[in-house]
Amino acid sequence: MFNGLGNLSSLLSLVMNIESRFKKVKTKLEETDLSACAEIQGEHSTSETVEINMNGLGRNINVTISPGLLAMEQKVKLEGLVKEALEKIVQKLKIMAHEEVAEFSRESGIPGLDKMLENLK
Repeated sequence: MFNGLGNLSSLLSLVMNIESRFKKVKTKLEETDLSACAEIQGEHSTSETVEINMNGLGRNINVTISPGLLAMEQKVKLEGLVKEALEKIVQKLKIMAHEEVAEFSRESGIPGLDKMLENLK
């Protein structure tokens, strides 16, 4: 009769562990700084750059643009560099999230969890 309570207790413990792990992952992502830079060769062999920084949750975004790119005639180049830098940082976010999900899956010991979380992409 009380055998089911042991299973329920195990399940509750598992849920609490999952919740705790997700909180740790969120904190880690909030504290992780990512940056990506796109650059082109400017005049006189100088390098013109657009750099984007953000945390692992895609927040606290900061964009730094080389002064040489601020002229109106550089608008198309600047837009291309911003797009390139954003694509790079999004790729970094995806890799980091994939690694966190894989680690969580290994630590949880739940069979098939890795496959289920993979499908959430």
